[in-house]
Amino acid sequence: MEEEKVTGFIKGELSPEDKRSFLDWIDETPENREHYGKLRQLWDLAVLSGKYDVSGNKSAYARVKRKISEKRKTGASKPDTCRIAVDIMKYAAVILITFGISRVIFNHPDPGSAVGYHHIEVPTGQRVKLSLSDGSTVWLNAGTKFTYPEKFSDTNRMVSLNGEALFDVRHHEKHPFTVQTSTYSVKVLGTKFNVYAYDGSSKLETTLFNGSVLMQKDHNVQNDIVLRPGQQAVFDKNRTAMAIYSGMDTTEINSWIYGCHVFNKTPFRDMIERLSHYYEKKITVTLPEILDYECTGKFRHEESLEHVLNVVKISKPFRYKETNNEIIIY
Repeated sequence: MEEEKVTGFIKGELSPEDKRSFLDWIDETPENREHYGKLRQLWDLAVLSGKYDVSGNKSAYARVKRKISEKRKTGASKPDTCRIAVDIMKYAAVILITFGISRVIFNHPDPGSAVGYHHIEVPTGQRVKLSLSDGSTVWLNAGTKFTYPEKFSDTNRMVSLNGEALFDVRHHEKHPFTVQTSTYSVKVLGTKFNVYAYDGSSKLETTLFNGSVLMQKDHNVQNDIVLRPGQQAVFDKNRTAMAIYSGMDTTEINSWIYGCHVFNKTPFRDMIERLSHYYEKKITVTLPEILDYECTGKFRHEESLEHVLNVVKISKPFRYKETNNEIIIY
């Protein structure tokens, strides 16, 4: 796939026919999805760094790629989102990515704390990849708020999550890694797992890819849950009940880092809740009979919420209207 088409797709400059062809190419193989993910990350890094004006220059991607290649050949340290974020925070509290609708907000570390903390908010339609000080990596989904220290302590590694994140944690036997959410804490030594934990969501989900995780609630050992690879824990906040599912398709679950919303026999109530978080827009359903309707489909992050709703209502007719930044389905 020509790199010009990649930049054209990211900037929304492809014709409808070329866009369909490009999306078909991404869907062909996992390798294509991974390749696009790497190119997209490289583009985002170029914008965040502020060293290249990519808003109107198609050759910016090639220049950044060449610059990174030169640094690697000379032995310079590999650039990553975290280091670029730190550089940016020296000069400004808020950075707006200049292309399309993208923006990422970085706040200064808390001056009253012995350890500086970074707070990141990911806007609609975007994902952010971070490299933490211990070598762990984190992907953050749209609408996610994430807080982490500049440097972890000697006893533990602790971060705070309000949203959805995919963690690939570097193993440190004596230093557990803990993800704090509004409901449960997820503690690991080194593993790969996905956490869906928006404060306003009705459910908390933790899916384990490899290794093991310990879920803790209120520091009560009676509430502790240990997950094994391929298992997913779903905590229903309304019913205060936990369910464990095995044999999960982790490829489907982590598809969001490649720019896809995937729904597989998902109840409409759950689909709407996720879309509300991803697009940061309130959605109200006034048709109780549609809430349990199971939805299956795959949508790109670049596609609008209205497009998703129009596709769903083909098989389950309903109407909707937008008013005061709220979508009402009736």
